[in-house]
Amino acid sequence: MADFITLNGFNSVDGLVHGFGTAFADSQVGGFADADSFEELERKKDLTLQLAAEKAADISGDSFDAVFTILQCQRDNLLVIDKELDENYLPAADCIRCDGIITNRPGLLIGIKTADCLPILISDPVNRVIAAVHAGWLGSYKRIMMRAVKRMQNEFGSEPANLQLAMGPSARSCCYEVGEEFLERFSRYKEQVLRADEDGQLFFDNVKYNQLQANALGIKPENIHVCDNCTMCDTEESFYSYRKHGDHCGRMLSFIGISK
Repeated sequence: MADFITLNGFNSVDGLVHGFGTAFADSQVGGFADADSFEELERKKDLTLQLAAEKAADISGDSFDAVFTILQCQRDNLLVIDKELDENYLPAADCIRCDGIITNRPGLLIGIKTADCLPILISDPVNRVIAAVHAGWLGSYKRIMMRAVKRMQNEFGSEPANLQLAMGPSARSCCYEVGEEFLERFSRYKEQVLRADEDGQLFFDNVKYNQLQANALGIKPENIHVCDNCTMCDTEESFYSYRKHGDHCGRMLSFIGISK
């Protein structure tokens, strides 16, 4: 099993490091099925993220600081860390409730935690700006990725045509079962992002929905890199999946940074 999955086309950006996490740390914490209390379960979750963050920093090299993450809340809020305003300061990670981070600070690794939701990494190689976005169905519905790109435009001068975008492992349309309320929420794109099986059960394509948003922004199709792994049914890699295992699973860490 790979510790982190990287996308070759996305790696071509000068000075960029990135990785989409797997459940590689599971064996090191003893497995979540063995947890005999809520406290033990939470400790194992924290430990898997700690081990993933340490591994990400290790493979990124000495020119990078530790991975910075936030307290995610399944919404569309974004945190911007501007090197001109925050040269040496970082807010307390456990106090920031949002689902995306944007920064132009060299050497800062920013990370997103997922277990079925879609991690999206964005790079502007011209202005050397990056973003990490947690796009669950609700964040996608609220267009958090589009909001991140527009913030990059407004605050750092990023041009969508120059952006590179990578989408990591997530629950894919083969397994992402949803209710009929999605027909109303995504009615404009229902033929593109929703499919029904022979029993009439609906399945949602969150990756496609974000691709459509990226296309609408003017991001070039060849600059959109997609990892095909499904966190629910992939047999070649091991992923945490909240839909499969409920609360008895960890969280995977996806990260991005630009070297100093």
